[in-house]
Amino acid sequence: MSKQLANTAAPKRAEEDTKVLKFPKMMTKEAAVRVDKQTKKRADRFMANMIVDGFHDDIIDTLSSAEIDVDNELISSEIAVTVELLRATLYRQFKIRHPLQNTLRALGRRLAELNVDKKVSE
Repeated sequence: MSKQLANTAAPKRAEEDTKVLKFPKMMTKEAAVRVDKQTKKRADRFMANMIVDGFHDDIIDTLSSAEIDVDNELISSEIAVTVELLRATLYRQFKIRHPLQNTLRALGRRLAELNVDKKVSE
């Protein structure tokens, strides 16, 4: 009877089929470099976000202490834009793409053409 059960049991799957993740037996140099680059990119993104988040908190605290209404919808949205522009700048430093980088570059060129720095300080 046990012979019959053994014969009718489902065939064993190959060990390789039961693995959830398949890892190469030896990592190639190219694969190691790719993993290193991905890890560095994640670390750079984390660092940029930590810096920006710290600035965001400081901006809100500073404006609040100067009695600026940071709960005002318009002011709040402009602060958010400022923070995202800073994030785009830091991402560029870390060679990470951000959707506002081209806009920021064009805005910087336009402000230079208008000499905005000189007009604001006058």
